[in-house]
Amino acid sequence: MTSHDEQQDEPDRLTEINEISDINEITDMNEVRSILDRQPSSPTFQVDFLKTWMMLLVIMDHTFSHAFLGPLGAIFWERISIPLFLIIMGYNMALSFRKQGLTTLSELYSWGYFRKKIERYIMPYLLLYGFHLLLRLFVIWQEIPVNRNFPYDLMDYMWLGYTPFYGPGMWFIPVVISSIFVFPFLYWCYLRQPIITVMFCIMIELSLHLLSYILYLDAMAYFRSELLTNIDLGIAAYPETSQFWGCHIFSHCSAIAIGMWLSTDHSLSAQRNIWVKVLVLIGIIYVGAFYFYRYTTISANLVFVILYMTAWIGGDYHLFTYAYAAGIFLLVMNFIPAKPYRDSRFTKLIQTISKATYHILLTQILYFSLIYGFSLYMFDITGVHPNGFDDVPLNYLWFYPLNVVVTFTGGILWHRLEQNFYEKQRATDKRSGLYRIIFIFAIMFYILRGNAQFVFFLQFP
Repeated sequence: MTSHDEQQDEPDRLTEINEISDINEITDMNEVRSILDRQPSSPTFQVDFLKTWMMLLVIMDHTFSHAFLGPLGAIFWERISIPLFLIIMGYNMALSFRKQGLTTLSELYSWGYFRKKIERYIMPYLLLYGFHLLLRLFVIWQEIPVNRNFPYDLMDYMWLGYTPFYGPGMWFIPVVISSIFVFPFLYWCYLRQPIITVMFCIMIELSLHLLSYILYLDAMAYFRSELLTNIDLGIAAYPETSQFWGCHIFSHCSAIAIGMWLSTDHSLSAQRNIWVKVLVLIGIIYVGAFYFYRYTTISANLVFVILYMTAWIGGDYHLFTYAYAAGIFLLVMNFIPAKPYRDSRFTKLIQTISKATYHILLTQILYFSLIYGFSLYMFDITGVHPNGFDDVPLNYLWFYPLNVVVTFTGGILWHRLEQNFYEKQRATDKRSGLYRIIFIFAIMFYILRGNAQFVFFLQFP
C-alpha cells in the first residue's frame, strides 16, 4: 500500500537498458545519479489499476470464507492481492528514491523521510489503535459479549503491532511499519550491487522460513492431515512468537526485491528479466501443485514431491507465490496502457482509490472488526453465518458489494480529510517535535519491554 503521493513523483523508468545493466560496474555515485536523471517519465496508471484491483480482492478475501473461495481456484486469482501489493511497494519505493536522487544512507534515512512516513502510515494507525483501545475498554466495562478471534485477540499480539480489537488484515500493518526502517538500506544496497541485493533478499526470506520450520513445524504432520490444526503448526503453545514470522518485512523480502528489480525495467523482452520469467514459471508450477493437491482428487507423485520439498516454507505468502504474482505484474505493466486514452471518470476513480489504499485497508480492519466481533464469525471453524447467513455463500453475495462500498468510501473520505488537515497544518517546529517524540516512543515501546522473548522475537518449543 505504498503512498500514491510518492508514486506521483515517481522517477523516470530506465530505458537505456545496456547502460543501466552495467550499473554494478559504476563506482562514482555522481555518475549513477546522472544516468538515473536522464530517464523518461514513468507511467503510473498500471500501478493505480493494480492497487485498486488488489484492494477489491482484499475485501473479497475478508468477506467470504476460504472454504468457499479455495475450491474456486482462489490461489490463482484471489490470493494474489498481498503478493502484488508487496511487489508494488518495492517498485514504488525504488522509483521514489530514484527520482529524488538519493544515493547515500544519510540522504535516504533523513528526518524528512521519517516525517513523511509518520504522517502517511503511523498517524492513521495510531488513530485506529486509539479507537480500538477505547472500544476494548468499553466492552470490558460494560461486559459486552464479543466473538473470540483466537489467537489473534491475545494481549501479547499487541506487541507485534496488533490493535486491542482484532480485524482481518491486521498482520500487514507491522509489515508496512517495519518496511519504513528497511527500505532505504535495501535500495542503497541495490544501487551498488543489484544482483547481490536481490539474492540476499531471497536468501534472508528463505532462511527465516527454514528457521520458523525448525522451531514450530513438522513436515510429516503436514501431509498426514488434510486439516492443519493449531497443534500441527505448533501455534497453540507459542501463538504470538510463531505469528511474528509473517509480521515483518524480512519474511517478504523476495517480493520487495522483485519490485526493485522491475523498477529498473519491466519490459518482457529485456535480457535482464530472464531470471524473473524463469521464477514466474516456477511460481506457476508451485501454485498449480498446491491447488491440485488441496482442492482436487487428482493424485500425482510429482505434485506430492513438489509440496513435500517446499513443506518448510510456511504460510500463503512466500517466494513462490510472489513469483506467480510477478507474472501478473509484468503482464499488467506491459499490456495495459501507460496512460489512459482519455481522462474519464473511471480513470479518476481508479487514481482516487489508489491514493487511499492504505486508508481503505485501515477502514476495512475497523469495519470487519465490528462485523465479526459483534455479529458474524470470521473463521471457517464456525462459518460466516451463525447470526443469519446460511450455509450457501451464493445466498449472501450481496454482502460483498456492501462491504466494498462501505470500506472504499470510508477509506477515501479518511484520506481526503487527512490531506486537508495536512494542507492547513504544514510542518511547524512544534509538530516536528511531536513527530520526533512519537518516533522515539515507538522504538522504546518495542525494545524496552521486560520480556526477553519479544526483544529477540523467539520462543523455543
